[in-house]
Amino acid sequence: MPKRKVHKLEKFPAKNLNLYGIAAHENDYRLSWALNDILQISLSREAEYVIEDKKSSTCKSFAQYTFHHEETGLIYQLIANVSSEGYLLPSHKTIDFLFIVQFDTDNPPPHNLLQQIKGSDIILSAFALPEDLAKKIKLPGF
Repeated sequence: MPKRKVHKLEKFPAKNLNLYGIAAHENDYRLSWALNDILQISLSREAEYVIEDKKSSTCKSFAQYTFHHEETGLIYQLIANVSSEGYLLPSHKTIDFLFIVQFDTDNPPPHNLLQQIKGSDIILSAFALPEDLAKKIKLPGF
């Protein structure tokens, strides 16, 4: 009887995220610089984050910055909540920016990340948001 090849599926780590709301009366690039300095990361400007508004058949675009930390596998993403077309999260109009940290269960972000974010002089307020909001803003993979 010939030998059969057995293929095993590798288990991929589950993706999780921490979602933070940030209030800061600064431009998006100034906030990204501040976060880069505080967290020792390198957020860089990406293409606008675009979502389609099905109610009005229009598209809304928001400033977006990302950084993928190769060593830890963490993905940092800063997205403006406000644009000339409206709000990304209309239910959270007091938030100027969303800060998202994607991670796998084996390598979580630092436990004091929120305290580090609050340490910036230009950030008025920062707080954790529920993960289910990621579905409302249609983050890839969530």
